[in-house]
Amino acid sequence: MANEIVNNKYFKGEIYIPHAKPTVTGSVVGIGNELIGFIQKYEKDCLVKSFGYSLYKEFYEQLDSTQDNGLKVTADEKWDFLLNGKEYTNEAGDDVVWEGIRRVTTTVEQYDSSFLAYYIYWYYEKNFDTTRGGVGDVKVEAKNATRFSPNQKITNAYQNFIEIVQGCESAPDVYVKENGMVGVDYYGQSGGVITLYQFIRDMNSINGDDYYDKFSPKVWGEINQFGI
Repeated sequence: MANEIVNNKYFKGEIYIPHAKPTVTGSVVGIGNELIGFIQKYEKDCLVKSFGYSLYKEFYEQLDSTQDNGLKVTADEKWDFLLNGKEYTNEAGDDVVWEGIRRVTTTVEQYDSSFLAYYIYWYYEKNFDTTRGGVGDVKVEAKNATRFSPNQKITNAYQNFIEIVQGCESAPDVYVKENGMVGVDYYGQSGGVITLYQFIRDMNSINGDDYYDKFSPKVWGEINQFGI
């Protein structure tokens, strides 16, 4: 992998993928390689849609997975705030925190959680719930195990992704900026933990358009366990 933000270690707990870590076993290595392919494809897809391509490209060019903070040593601190989180006081005088694109949830202080992993998991499980056969799409029968539908788990993963990136409001206010770009207002946040979109809007307002001119976010729609 190149400078992708997440890796196999992120797929645990509620988004656990069996055999996510490649081993010497050929079949398991195959599963690991498939997951790497999904990470590479859908991490970019998620960031491009969440940022807009111009902001994604500028952000991606600052990444360096060999550094502790995940960024080139020459990267501006705004990229560190975006990737790794920031506590600050917003314009309303409230203390808030953006927890970062990647987060630490373990006692060993390793980054192992990200909304990107939820997004990737959603696509990964949707893809491998069915496979192509001679008669069309089919479900693989489990041997010595009881098969169950992953719909609830993948829906929960998608909803967690939405809450971190956009917020839980199903109908955010959409407005047009003076330069003709489309913007979005998101509310419904609580506990001082803010969304990705709110963080970028705050930084643009507080620090003088850190990301403003290139930020062109997608409005994400919610789904239920039936995929609608």
